[in-house]
Amino acid sequence: MLRLGIVLLTLLSISLQGRSDVAVIVSNHSSLGKLTREQVLDIYTGRLLTLPSNEIPLPMDLRGTPPVRQFFYQDLTGKSLPQINSYWARLLFSGQATPPRLLPDAHAMIKAVHENSAALGFIDEHDLSPDVKVLFVLPMP
Repeated sequence: MLRLGIVLLTLLSISLQGRSDVAVIVSNHSSLGKLTREQVLDIYTGRLLTLPSNEIPLPMDLRGTPPVRQFFYQDLTGKSLPQINSYWARLLFSGQATPPRLLPDAHAMIKAVHENSAALGFIDEHDLSPDVKVLFVLPMP
């Protein structure tokens, strides 16, 4: 019985360690402060054309279907990745907006965001670095 309790506690601690929130990031040199959920939504759906700092936002996205990307869009927009891809295809085809730039991984996201003060990205909170600051956090359930 004691062994079972130890095993269960170990499994619980491992599952909690694997869980982390999604951080919306910007360069640590950016003058931007915190963003609201609505502002992040508007940036990642092409509806916000100017940041509070009067810069044009340059949203960055992760390529493929990593869990952080799936959670980000599902939680923020209520849409699945195929629905988001379809949404951006329609806007791009009609000339209304350009989709976020796709990057291969969190390291590339941090590098791109750090090098451009108008760039915003999102990464797993475990991947944060001193080169970026957090503007908004989507808590994982």
